[in-house]
Amino acid sequence: YDTVLAQNINTVIVHVRAFGDAIYPSGYYKWANFITSDSDGPDYDPLKIMVEEAHKKGLSFQAWINPYRTSDGGRVNPASSSAVKKIVGGVEEIVRNYDIDGIHFDDYFYLSTDSTSQSVKMKNVNNMIRQVYAKIKSIKSNVLFGISPAGNIEYAQSIGCDVDTWLSESGYVDYICPQLYWSDDYVTKSGVSTKMFTNTMKQWTSINQNNTALYAGLALYKVGVSLETAWGNDYGWGNSTSNLYNQYKSAKSAGYAGYSLYRYGSFSLPAAKKELANLKKLSQ
Repeated sequence: YDTVLAQNINTVIVHVRAFGDAIYPSGYYKWANFITSDSDGPDYDPLKIMVEEAHKKGLSFQAWINPYRTSDGGRVNPASSSAVKKIVGGVEEIVRNYDIDGIHFDDYFYLSTDSTSQSVKMKNVNNMIRQVYAKIKSIKSNVLFGISPAGNIEYAQSIGCDVDTWLSESGYVDYICPQLYWSDDYVTKSGVSTKMFTNTMKQWTSINQNNTALYAGLALYKVGVSLETAWGNDYGWGNSTSNLYNQYKSAKSAGYAGYSLYRYGSFSLPAAKKELANLKKLSQ
């Protein structure tokens, strides 16, 4: 926690349920293997300790959940009422049993290979999201519910994220944190250079019709590396030590309420020190 406090960060988002398992004693999910191999669990509650220690340091604590993902790389069936009931129940036990400040979902909804129509995917996911939101607010109205969808809006929609609705109607989310994991020196397969971060960031702003809080998901894990991928060449990460600074400065000007950094392990990257020092200037 001292590491994030040194960067003027005010919230930690901690993975508490990644693969249909849990890092706390649950009535719905088995213990996560990286916590214990004992089905009875350890003789302490990791989540309780983490929340208490975060609050002692003045940090907000959000519990990060992958609602559908399973340990074999698959998904539970989003159309299943029993699956939704389990997801909502799992969220309820966290909100009731722990002094958390938020519940956070990321982009593991439908598999991209699933042949279900996009409209049906969205309908099924929306049903779950509405129930989760309502359950949280019925227990503790001050607990936030947010989602960090894939940054590419079309892709996010293809796996069931009805982001237009989430950002235009109440009763779904308190915030959206799109994963804007590109630089502005991105070369497409066709050889065209584009400001991928800025263009995508503005797309999210343009569909935010309900004044929902937007947070820019920034790719700390990419700093210092000229990335060559199947989707294009993202050279900006290796050409500058001010990517994160420039990105959040632009996002802040566009009305974003803040930013998140993915991920904590990347604080130790050699290039992170300069990037973080530059970014920190915006929060001083």
